[in-house]
Amino acid sequence: MSRTIRRLAFVASLLVAPALVAVVAPESAAHAQTATTASEFLKDKQAKLLKLLRENKPSAERTTKLNAELANLIDYEEMAKGSLGTDEWGKHSEAERTQFTGLLKQLIVKSYTKRLDDLVDYDVAYKSESASGSDTTVKTEAKSQKDKRAAAVQVDYVLRKKGSGYVIVDIVPEQSSYVKTYNKEFTKVLKRTGSDGGWDALIAKLNKKLAEK
Repeated sequence: MSRTIRRLAFVASLLVAPALVAVVAPESAAHAQTATTASEFLKDKQAKLLKLLRENKPSAERTTKLNAELANLIDYEEMAKGSLGTDEWGKHSEAERTQFTGLLKQLIVKSYTKRLDDLVDYDVAYKSESASGSDTTVKTEAKSQKDKRAAAVQVDYVLRKKGSGYVIVDIVPEQSSYVKTYNKEFTKVLKRTGSDGGWDALIAKLNKKLAEK
């Protein structure tokens, strides 16, 4: 799963990178309440992240606040369900689902906080958004400020309407779905026989990854 985890580290961190360049100044509370598109909602949410980054030096308190903002932006349970697949998700008890979702969330948070400051020097443009059923895909393009020759990174965010706003249910870097990539990796482990396969093996692998520095 190492390749997937590295991709996650980059992509999850980009949730903050757009905020640093897409919003010149924090949006007003009135505008946040009247945002009607997925792109506007995403920008408004990320404005809060921008404010936290600018006004607070790296610390445990800042990380806690940033993670709290992400918890309101990312639907970890929906991503966990997609990562396992609907059929596999239905095979497990509520306790097992909760355990898996908790581990996946921790993994995202760990990867995000570890590389947060490495990805702030990106210019991110919101290119377009398109709706498909209950989901809306917001397409973005990230370019390095330091290395002008570096190829731009295409990252799409899939948002789903929830209440008066949206939540992120998938992240798609370079046309490679985060949820689908994880599903492929997890399915391999679940289908293996012996001690290195099955549910317990998957949980063990996630715990092992979380224990790594």
